Amino acid sequence: MKRVTITFILTILCTCVVKAQTGAYSPVHLQHLKNCSPYSEVYETKIDSNDPFSPNMNLRSTETILGWLNGKCRVKSTIYSTEAQQDIMEIKCAYSKDKLASIIKKMKNINSGNSDEIQNLNKELQTYINDPSVCTIKTLVNED
Repeated sequence: MKRVTITFILTILCTCVVKAQTGAYSPVHLQHLKNCSPYSEVYETKIDSNDPFSPNMNLRSTETILGWLNGKCRVKSTIYSTEAQQDIMEIKCAYSKDKLASIIKKMKNINSGNSDEIQNLNKELQTYINDPSVCTIKTLVNED
């Protein structure tokens, strides 16, 4: 059950992080990702919860490129909730060169105005997030 809840949250977060960037990735981020050189950027987003008592959820995602290890590019996303005033989730991924190239290609296409790629990138990232050999998920808040 916990994995299902986390996966649901991650689906929302992945979609929101991409949308928060207005469909674009900074050229600096892309260059560092392409080289897998250490770098960090922060993105902010607001999720409409459709809940009249808590209409919005404000999130900040810190996207960190950690560098190469054992032939894989390591990246980390830390999600911070303004309402909870704490980090709520951490996602660490290790991408092979092929996976990394595919992600970068989609990001560049998004930057070139191909909005269809946003959905394709979200699907690809979701596949990796659901694969424990690629990504690990750590919930930083208790599920009560």
